[in-house]
Amino acid sequence: MVGVFIRGSYATKVMDGSKLISLNTGFCEVTNFFLYLNQSDPDSSMSWFVKELYKSELKGEKVYVLAHIPPGDSECLEGWAFNYYRVIQRFVNALRENSKDSIRKLMF
Repeated sequence: MVGVFIRGSYATKVMDGSKLISLNTGFCEVTNFFLYLNQSDPDSSMSWFVKELYKSELKGEKVYVLAHIPPGDSECLEGWAFNYYRVIQRFVNALRENSKDSIRKLMF
């Protein structure tokens, strides 16, 4: 299987009709002070995420999203989390699972 990598994020077809996206949420980390200059999409991975979801929506694929830092958590910048949830709301019909794993907690 061929996958797509961008700045620590990854997308690949898991089986017919399903795609796995591992989103690098390190770019929302509140302890990285350089991110305060551009909280919404500092490395363009959010734009890439939207394109991957859009392609899946057109193909009728169901998408599984994995991430490390839960958006909305105190570890994630508010601006980045806001955009993430806007994307999730837009593509809610294409999403099968949206799991985030943190060192302190696991959210499903």
